[in-house]
Amino acid sequence: MSIEADFQFSRAGQGCFYNGRIRRRDKQDFYMVHDCGSLSGIKRNLHKDIDELTSYTRHLHLLVLSHFDEDHVNQLSRLLNRIQRIDTVVIPYIMPVQRVYLAMTGSAALDADYVNFLTDPIRYITGQEANVGQIVVIRGDDDRNENQPDISPILPRDEGTFETDTPQAPIDNSDEGEALMINLPGISNQNGQISEAFGSGAAATGSPTPVSLCSHHGYLNLGKDWSFRFFNKPESPDRMRDFESDLLKILGKSVNASIQVDDLRFLVRNKSKRDELKAIYRHEFSSMNATSLMTWHGPAGVPSEIWLGSIHGYSKITGDVDEGGTMLTGDAELQEDDLYAAFSRHFRKEVSKTLVFQVPHHGSNKNWRPEFCSDFDYAQLFVINFGYGNQPRHPGQKVVDDIDKFGDRTIFQMDATQITAVNYRLEIR
Repeated sequence: MSIEADFQFSRAGQGCFYNGRIRRRDKQDFYMVHDCGSLSGIKRNLHKDIDELTSYTRHLHLLVLSHFDEDHVNQLSRLLNRIQRIDTVVIPYIMPVQRVYLAMTGSAALDADYVNFLTDPIRYITGQEANVGQIVVIRGDDDRNENQPDISPILPRDEGTFETDTPQAPIDNSDEGEALMINLPGISNQNGQISEAFGSGAAATGSPTPVSLCSHHGYLNLGKDWSFRFFNKPESPDRMRDFESDLLKILGKSVNASIQVDDLRFLVRNKSKRDELKAIYRHEFSSMNATSLMTWHGPAGVPSEIWLGSIHGYSKITGDVDEGGTMLTGDAELQEDDLYAAFSRHFRKEVSKTLVFQVPHHGSNKNWRPEFCSDFDYAQLFVINFGYGNQPRHPGQKVVDDIDKFGDRTIFQMDATQITAVNYRLEIR
């Protein structure tokens, strides 16, 4: 095994644009992106980082969107129109009524591009310049279910222990590349649930781009070299149905009617209806941040060297560093005890393998747990994406103080005006 992997937290400010390249001997380089957006007024540095990535490659192998907040997706069009090919796109399962709520709580001046994305995310992604190979929709379920298979992070499909409805043929568009293996259990009634969330045209049988609905159990594997694992909060079906019934009443429809794309557009643009719906949603749910898809990725081997990048170049990290994984949390609300317990069970193998930890929700005090420092005791780098002058005043001082007090940890506070992004490199021999 010989791997060199470079990753970057871009200068997105109040948002996120994370990207990486995994280089393996005698294999095609693997490029990935996680989130692509910002609410910071200064976006020139983010645009430079997007343009720099797309000057290296026109082929992304993996694009992951943690959630659909504006500050994580509103620069997608810039990325997608500079890319020719995306093999696999991974998104969370977010119902139309939830996307309407996002539109209601977004920035005051919602632009047409973001409204189009919320209205029909799959059509938006596949309707840009990039040719998309497949879309994988991740839905959470109860990790206390002991019947769920405990799948190995590096496991060829033909050695699997479960039946799956996901595509059996992984997408590989290169003679010298290697397919990203989808080792995620499929969910029954995929077409029905995909149609319910994204419209009938998105179902696997009706879309030119294959769309699969999967449980968050399992992994995506890049050969036997690298693994990706996801976690999405299980949502209460009863609570969602109650909210949808209230939505149908606001629309003046019968309880057996379905919500159409035109209904979403109407709600997004009608302020009085939005205000009415907002009050109902807040009664049923705490926040949309609970829908954040969390991603862990890391190598199968132990890094022989780890380097940290700066404006002066790379410097080697010394000390007792045995693992090379990265935990990307989006805007996750892990302060809830039950959710954090499910998260910890789900990532029980990965927590101790984490080198880099993205602090949830731009360092918000409300999304912070002091246990992050002790539970992720191998993590050497804590990264906070935020923008100066942001209204919630992220990051919280308690968050920074907790990390600082715990030990010799490197804290990066990433504002959009910084001269350089946070870069790190792993070498595995």
